[in-house]
Amino acid sequence: KNARRTGGRARIPAILDPISQQLTYNDERIAAIFTLHHQSKTDDVTVNEETDPELHSPLMNEVAHKYGINLQEVFPPQPDDVEKEVTITMKKLKSLVTGLKADTAPGKSGLDK
Repeated sequence: KNARRTGGRARIPAILDPISQQLTYNDERIAAIFTLHHQSKTDDVTVNEETDPELHSPLMNEVAHKYGINLQEVFPPQPDDVEKEVTITMKKLKSLVTGLKADTAPGKSGLDK
């Protein structure tokens, strides 16, 4: 509710620092805590991006197998973008940029209902 009055930006005044177990009021530290928390939820530690940049995730394969999902059908092989040059006209580029939402991230949101 208050975020609406601040242009969609909400400020978190304090958070419990998981390292020191004390409240921190430092905006940069709060942002770092949220970043680390998000990474812990989204990173697959079984994937070494340097040796396998195309993401062959054992965890993802395990989940897909559990639910009977064929990853080759869901994510078919894509042609390598570096094999050929991609071109776009200035008109199309301008159309794509001006069509972006100004105050939200791209994709579905709760406002699409």
